[in-house]
Amino acid sequence: PIGTNVPGLHITEHLPLVSRHADKLAVIRSVGQEDNNHSTGAHAGLTGRKHELKQESFNARQTDFPHFGSVLSYLQPNNGGLPTFVSLPEMIHTTNGAITPGQGGGLLGRQFDPFRINEHPDRRDFSIESLKLPDGVGLGRMAGRRALLAGVDRTASLADRANSSQSLDQFYQRALDMVLSPRARHAFDLAKVSDDQRWRYGYHAFGQGVLMARRLIEAGV
Repeated sequence: PIGTNVPGLHITEHLPLVSRHADKLAVIRSVGQEDNNHSTGAHAGLTGRKHELKQESFNARQTDFPHFGSVLSYLQPNNGGLPTFVSLPEMIHTTNGAITPGQGGGLLGRQFDPFRINEHPDRRDFSIESLKLPDGVGLGRMAGRRALLAGVDRTASLADRANSSQSLDQFYQRALDMVLSPRARHAFDLAKVSDDQRWRYGYHAFGQGVLMARRLIEAGV
């Protein structure tokens, strides 16, 4: 370990730049849980709630408590084409492939799941497929499609729609907002970052994910 700019506080030698800003950090030493199962422990850490099951390697369920980010999406959704809650580069899972609970909207509904980026940001050809426009379709044409969809929606009775249909509409709306938003496209585009800066974060999934998180925060996520 190495010293920091806070007397008596030491951190790993692998974070020399962070050590200069330790006075801006809040070090939490009191986090713990009552069982040693990864699945239930992760759920507690991601939601702040204990899971009713006391076992390992079970899949996330729609009745799970929501992730903190999903709660924020419910209480204070973002505007301006940017998502409130982003997850990358992949979902946490156990060695047998079970999706760890607590990573999505849970009982709030799938419309409060994070915008998931499945592509790995450390790849040189990194791009987000879900934000790409179809071949031959520009921003103007996509905006026209959005207006057409809005017109069709106005002719339908919202009272007659099932909850799943409403959730799907919100997914479409969120996706269109991001596709048409210059702020979103800029924030998600790591090609606009210099190689020097990308190397400072580390050219691996975690380092580039942190860089992406910084750009998203600066953009307003």
